[in-house]
Amino acid sequence: MFPEPPALSTAPAFSGHLWVQERPTGGHLGVRLADSGALTFQTPAQPTPTMRAPGVSYEAAVRFVRGEIARDTLRGAVEDPTTVALVGIATWDGGVDYDWDALPPFVGTDVYVAPEDRYLTPDAATAVIERLGLPAAPAVDKELPTRQFDRTRYEEPSGFPPSAWAPAPAAAVLVRDKTDTRAVAWRVSQPPDGDALTARDCLDAHVSPERIQQTATALRAAGDAVTVAAVRDRLLRTLVREHHSRLFEAGTVAPDELADRLGELVHRHLD
Repeated sequence: MFPEPPALSTAPAFSGHLWVQERPTGGHLGVRLADSGALTFQTPAQPTPTMRAPGVSYEAAVRFVRGEIARDTLRGAVEDPTTVALVGIATWDGGVDYDWDALPPFVGTDVYVAPEDRYLTPDAATAVIERLGLPAAPAVDKELPTRQFDRTRYEEPSGFPPSAWAPAPAAAVLVRDKTDTRAVAWRVSQPPDGDALTARDCLDAHVSPERIQQTATALRAAGDAVTVAAVRDRLLRTLVREHHSRLFEAGTVAPDELADRLGELVHRHLD
């Protein structure tokens, strides 16, 4: 369900034609349609399908998928849509300063067909993901003949292509052929280097009264109720994406602590 590619430097030989796609930082997320018609979600750490987000790190991605996916298209695409899973990346900070308005909370990479125990080819998977209304990992190269592929290009940071979502080279590239031989090359270290960030430091540095008011304005413009809980939750999803590595990977911040402190801050400053 969540294939972990080997490093490109140690990957087996490819055959035929290759797809090379930008791989944003974040965690794997699987999306399935249950018999009831509800969407369910899985991660490598929580393989049992759940209708709720499997942890605060995935809240933004789950909310995004629910709002964007074309369920009728999924139901009409295959005889039994419950046997098909979309796999992608719930995007969050991992050593790259993305444009968070541009980078979607979820980027699709794969389509898994359970009865056949196989993944669709990269071209077919990309077409399905986009047909369902979700963003697919952007292609750096499509149908590149294997003989023209130079894997040594990615041994140096300067060999990585520009990111579609940041003023910097891509954090990583995913390389696949049509037989599902795959590999990944990372430009940035994973987990990323960086100092830990406490909940208090995060809020002091990144949540101003102006940002709270801007969040309230955005909710109001979307027709949503402006409550302390609504503003807190929207800000929390954003903070988790922007500072995930320093909060949860380099640090040991408990999500409940961050949410509670943020709620207190919003309560003080919300008009």
